[in-house]
Amino acid sequence: MVAPLSSQTLGLQRAQVTHGLREVTLCKDASGKVGLRVCAVNKGVFVSVVSKGSPAAMCGIRFGDQILQINGISVAGYSMTQVHDLFRKSTVNGINIILRDRLISRAGWSVTEHNLLEVDGQNVVGRERQRDNCADRESPAVITNTIISSVHLRHMDDQVK
Repeated sequence: MVAPLSSQTLGLQRAQVTHGLREVTLCKDASGKVGLRVCAVNKGVFVSVVSKGSPAAMCGIRFGDQILQINGISVAGYSMTQVHDLFRKSTVNGINIILRDRLISRAGWSVTEHNLLEVDGQNVVGRERQRDNCADRESPAVITNTIISSVHLRHMDDQVK
């Protein structure tokens, strides 16, 4: 089977990198979480984990997106802890976030010195067997993978530690 490819294809929409800004509004889940983690890299704040089914995932936040503002507060130069504190102190509803679409993305076949980040929008970084995490579900006709160079991944990982 050959998968149809058009601008309406979900996989192509996920892989598209626009470098554009967008605003999203989040609400916390029942346990008071938004479902994302960030890391600070070169005075920028980037999304490093998005939990499946979380409020962050449902509004389209993805690994690699840069967070510019939270509730009108510019987070440039903030640490991971400072950003997580902003989320913790935010009200349950109406958390406004200004994002820059992911800067690190590549479409196409895997190349050497790269790591798998997401399978169909689900973050798989740090999992023991990245490619097998989706083996227990029925395989769709099209699977979208997001990869990152090993150099960038190590740099982001060093910032989290």
